[in-house]
Amino acid sequence: MISKINVMGRIKEFITIQKKMENGGVLYVGTLSKEKQFIKYVRAKAKTRYHKLKKDKCWVCGSDKDLELHHVYPLSDLVWGYLEENNITNPENNPELRDKILEDLQEKIFGEDNLLTICKVHHKNLHRLFGRTYNSKMVQKVKKYLTKQKEKLNG
Repeated sequence: MISKINVMGRIKEFITIQKKMENGGVLYVGTLSKEKQFIKYVRAKAKTRYHKLKKDKCWVCGSDKDLELHHVYPLSDLVWGYLEENNITNPENNPELRDKILEDLQEKIFGEDNLLTICKVHHKNLHRLFGRTYNSKMVQKVKKYLTKQKEKLNG
């Protein structure tokens, strides 16, 4: 279901997210703006490339167990910036646009200064400290934190 809501003078469309339960009932999960839905759509496609880029050990501690990838610069900020720069105001789940964004932002999204392989423990600790999502203004603090953690463990 799509709802239109006035948010600070701008009409935004929200998609209602529901999940069917085993007993046939429907569990209301929440709403997601079309813009955030598009970010999830871009992120899902980007994840298909991650396994090729994943290193064999944690950047912080060197562990080779439970490795995950982390974007230092939030993917959502990179995509929002692209949409604003290109005056795209109503993104839809458009495969051509999604692929163009991933191509045009390839270095920023998948570059070595942005994409780190870290173990699940350090990934959880990072997001526990900085939140599940953080904005680009926090990037320098995140980098400093990760470097400090690495130095603590490696002397």
